[in-house]
Amino acid sequence: PISPNSRWGGQYLTRYLRWEGGEGHDPEAPCLLLVHGFAASAEQWQRLVHQLRAQAGGEPLPPVYALDLLGFGMSEKPGLSYTQYVWEAQVPAARGLTHSDSARRLVSPNLA
Repeated sequence: PISPNSRWGGQYLTRYLRWEGGEGHDPEAPCLLLVHGFAASAEQWQRLVHQLRAQAGGEPLPPVYALDLLGFGMSEKPGLSYTQYVWEAQVPAARGLTHSDSARRLVSPNLA
């Protein structure tokens, strides 16, 4: 995966992983945005992405993005109060990282 950085709120450095879409994927199709749960990181999704590709049976997958939430993984860990609201606010910003208005699919182990 590609591991670019961005700034959340123009201030705090965050990192995400990006797996390119499969050759021939529909550029209009929504990408897949993966958000880890508490005390985890974007790396937890690597096995899932590899399994999805293996099970796709030759069908091209859309691009996949996995976010390191602020305070976790390789994202910055500023001295602020980490609440669900801080992490919740990062998801719309992460959709902007996908460079697509079609980032409609969201997967999180804590959203059931």
